[in-house]
Amino acid sequence: TGAPDVFDYGQELVAIHGDALHHFKPDSLALWLSDRVQFFTQSKDQTGAIIDIDSDPPARACRAILETPTTQFGVKPLSAMVRTPTITPDNRLITTPGYDAATGLYLLTGDALHIPDRPTAQQIKEAINTLWMPFSAFRFATPGDAGAHLSGLLTAVSRATLPTAPMPVYSAPVQGSGKTKLAESLFILQRGERAEPMPIPTGAHGEEEFRKLLL
Repeated sequence: TGAPDVFDYGQELVAIHGDALHHFKPDSLALWLSDRVQFFTQSKDQTGAIIDIDSDPPARACRAILETPTTQFGVKPLSAMVRTPTITPDNRLITTPGYDAATGLYLLTGDALHIPDRPTAQQIKEAINTLWMPFSAFRFATPGDAGAHLSGLLTAVSRATLPTAPMPVYSAPVQGSGKTKLAESLFILQRGERAEPMPIPTGAHGEEEFRKLLL
């Protein structure tokens, strides 16, 4: 009960290995259990004495565990894994790697970040300048467009704690203007990796397929 590295993720038992989420199957659960619990069967030796014999976790028990509602085991609920520090709706910063019980988030960053709870105006200004520096040379059509991208950056790092969030849309009159890079920057900031671009579906069912991609 309450295993430190097992979680309830949408009524499914999962574990976090490195920066990946592992969904248990009977064989992988058996391996996980064998590393933590000594299973044995009993038999008689040649003299008739009862002896313990090491054994693997029973496959039937592993299947039963996976078919049982996860609420029966008292494991911690996992809402999401995040790769960057974030802020909660009650303005609490999550900067320490590992599990946050209040939100169910698991932060996958390497080192704890020391961010002041009450930053000064100068610290806020410096943070915004640092965040905006990679985009300072982009030719946004209006200050409002630049502000929309800044909003997208801030949303990206806090999305996991928000029930809903606006989706930024980028457009430009010519190719090669950098709109794809702007969109990719949100994904990189949130996930730590580049996004795989997907073309907008076209044809008779293009609108329906596009709606499926969004939702």
